[in-house]
Amino acid sequence: MARADFYLKIDGIEGECEAKGFEKQIQIESWSFGVTNSGSAAIGTGLGTGKAHLQDFHFTVQNGKASPQLFLACCKGNHIKEAVLTCRKTGGDGRPYTYYKVIFNDLVISSFQTGSGGDSLPIEQISFNFTKITHEYYQQKPDGTVSLTNTVSYDVKAVEGAGA
Repeated sequence: MARADFYLKIDGIEGECEAKGFEKQIQIESWSFGVTNSGSAAIGTGLGTGKAHLQDFHFTVQNGKASPQLFLACCKGNHIKEAVLTCRKTGGDGRPYTYYKVIFNDLVISSFQTGSGGDSLPIEQISFNFTKITHEYYQQKPDGTVSLTNTVSYDVKAVEGAGA
């Protein structure tokens, strides 16, 4: 296991991962997403805020079994019910455990880019847009047990968050 492993399960899209518990998921190399919110500290006497703008989830993966399906889903604008990102690392006992999970609901593949340089394998950069996101953080305790310690969610359509 690397320092951290990232697995992405997308409804209706099969990957070729063989790791126990993550079979047929997509093992990804890297990922990113974010949120922005404007403030008005420079105007007036208060500090107003704007509406949260959730950015697309971006991930990088080597070309594989899921590639044609992801490409077609982007071309057709398919609505996908759910995607789950699972992040794992090795604990103090030497065994891997899930420490962070992100669940995306009602998503659409918004971008599919592929390419290769020289003798390297093709790499794909893929993005999707979503309407709801849930973050789960799992903490390993000194005795080695792991438990869910924090969950938050945000619904873009309803413009409301929950948790923490």
